Amino acid sequence: MPNRFRMPVRSLTRRSLAAAALAVAMLCGGFLFAEVKTTDPVTLRVRDIGKGLKCQCGCSYTVADCNMLYCHFRDPVSQDIREAVVAGLSTPDILSKIYAKYGEMLRTEPVAVGFGAVGWAMPFAALALGLVIAPFVVKRWRANQHAAETASTPVKLDESAVRRYEAEIEKDLANDD
Repeated sequence: MPNRFRMPVRSLTRRSLAAAALAVAMLCGGFLFAEVKTTDPVTLRVRDIGKGLKCQCGCSYTVADCNMLYCHFRDPVSQDIREAVVAGLSTPDILSKIYAKYGEMLRTEPVAVGFGAVGWAMPFAALALGLVIAPFVVKRWRANQHAAETASTPVKLDESAVRRYEAEIEKDLANDD
């Protein structure tokens, strides 16, 4: 008597392969979205300070976020920051040491003192100036548009001058033939 509950071998193989593939995808798929977290206070402080410094390798990231493999700028700056953090320096002292060594171009935002204050105030001043000037520009455009509309009324021409020009054109056309 044949076993009615017996599954075909082909079907079992496909199911087991599908189950194995699903298990591998579920186990390994999580690693694709994994993020490395650290609780080391020195590393966290180095990252916080590095977020305020622009990387100079050509990317548009900060020193903490530069994703260039073996970055020629990020690695030495991060090492300098780490050494200063381990030495117990405060964040402003570390930043002033880094700025003295590498230059002020590392700043991600302008200083709010002296000329740097202009960098903070200029966008707001430009917006305010634009809001003040815009109504005058619109009023002038409307006046010019109204003047153009009134100027487009037909102008009366001197009929004798028109006849003279027509005769001269006919004479020139007759000479060309």
